[in-house]
Amino acid sequence: MKKKLYYWRKKFQRTSFHFFLIAIFFTLLLSGCSEFSTIQETIRVDNLYGEEVAGANITCQGINRYTDPSEALGLPNAGAFVPSSRNYYGFVSLGIDGSIVLRMSLPVADGSGNDIRVYQSVSNEPLEVWVSPSMTEEFVSLGIKNCGRRGGGFDQYCEFDIQDSGYKSIRYVFIKDKQRTQIPDIYCYESAGADIDAVQGLYTNLADTSN
Repeated sequence: MKKKLYYWRKKFQRTSFHFFLIAIFFTLLLSGCSEFSTIQETIRVDNLYGEEVAGANITCQGINRYTDPSEALGLPNAGAFVPSSRNYYGFVSLGIDGSIVLRMSLPVADGSGNDIRVYQSVSNEPLEVWVSPSMTEEFVSLGIKNCGRRGGGFDQYCEFDIQDSGYKSIRYVFIKDKQRTQIPDIYCYESAGADIDAVQGLYTNLADTSN
């Protein structure tokens, strides 16, 4: 009888240990699947643009003809009323050292490659892009770029990678004109500074819509 009890006790212990190992295996497996699922929630999108002007410092007032910050919202739509004329529409000129802060329609996530596209019309003025998840958190610079191509056009843009900020996703984009980095004694003119047509987010994370 004692031998039987000993046999079943050892069998139970071995079986329990095996179940314990199996439980650990499935826990690790499910944890890995959960992480994979979170990564997959970051998706490429084509309808994520600035939806609100959270702040603006448009300079060269009185000379600058394009001073409406709301022109930077929504899809790119800049153009000329008359082809090859300098009578434009659809963008805001920041002015020399001017700036604008846009709240994006959804959080822009760090995806594969560049994540933010800034549409800059007419010329190729340099600008600096800063990003933050909220207006109360630190804005981090993604660097300065000559945005567009020399010679003009209304379909030109430059792109930035959120990964350089250390954030996984952001909701606010701060753009500052940097013409003085190229021309220190630049003065005001009718479309002074970077001409912002639109700001587009290229990726979002569907699980991150709280900000």
